[in-house]
Amino acid sequence: MSTVDFAAVTRALADAGQSFRFPAHGRSMRPFIHEGDVLTVAAADRVRRGDVVFLCKEDDHCLAHRVIRCYRNGHGMVAVRTQGDANGYPDPIAPWTAVVGRVVALERSGRIISLTEGPARWLGLGWACLAPLRRMGAWFVTRVRRVRHWLLQRRHRT
Repeated sequence: MSTVDFAAVTRALADAGQSFRFPAHGRSMRPFIHEGDVLTVAAADRVRRGDVVFLCKEDDHCLAHRVIRCYRNGHGMVAVRTQGDANGYPDPIAPWTAVVGRVVALERSGRIISLTEGPARWLGLGWACLAPLRRMGAWFVTRVRRVRHWLLQRRHRT
């Protein structure tokens, strides 16, 4: 199924009020969501910092990332800022219309794990709060790699 078709089907299911499941792809949500985990997405009537949302952008690129900030006005949710758990930098701000649903559970090795309550909810919230520190960590790792590369180049010149 193409990404355009996948985005259309998931939006249609969410608009009809139905939950849907799909296997996760990629590594951006490690260590909490692994490639191959089956994610369950339900309607996004309420989204909070730390929740994992499934969203489809204007180019029909869909992803499931953690909410690190909610933007509201007097009438409700306007936009969200998300970030993959393994990513050092946040995604661009997404309008609320891009949010298809909220990831409420994942299935791994036959076991279903709720992401909306219990330890997984608190771990997700803590991880979202650490987003600025992860940015600094990514900056630091990049600088260390540059210095290491520079040192290796100097060693090979001599």
